[in-house]
Amino acid sequence: MTSDRLNWFFTIAANIGVILGLGFLILEIRQSTLATQAILNLNLVTYGRENAELLASNDELADIVFRGEQDPTSLSPLELERFLIFTTWRMTAWETAFLNYDTGVVADRYWISFNTWYSRLVKSKPGYLYWWLASRHGFDLYFREHVDQVLGLESDSTTRQ
Repeated sequence: MTSDRLNWFFTIAANIGVILGLGFLILEIRQSTLATQAILNLNLVTYGRENAELLASNDELADIVFRGEQDPTSLSPLELERFLIFTTWRMTAWETAFLNYDTGVVADRYWISFNTWYSRLVKSKPGYLYWWLASRHGFDLYFREHVDQVLGLESDSTTRQ
């Protein structure tokens, strides 16, 4: 075998190795992305379940949240604060899903479910509009735009580039 032929053989073998390595890398990235999506979805579901369990096991909080959803102005100042704090943390799961969907970590099928549930919740009960107007400043700019749109509000933020 001449040195040219040997060089040609090693070049072809190296190129095949690079192609196989890239294919393997792509497969690993895909598997890692799917695992990350599954873990994030599980964390969001767990957080939602914990909120539901808290409401189911704490009659006082459940009463405050129920009354706050209907008419937050009927709550005492302390009850209103508890309603606003509980709702803010409850809605943080929505914001987390939004931000991770926006960066491509949350798959469409997960985002559609979360967004539909939370959108219907905030539109169905007047207390959530009250909460949003009092709390929106603490959320991500793009999430604020999203919730403003869900609630039919005019957004005061700049449009995304």
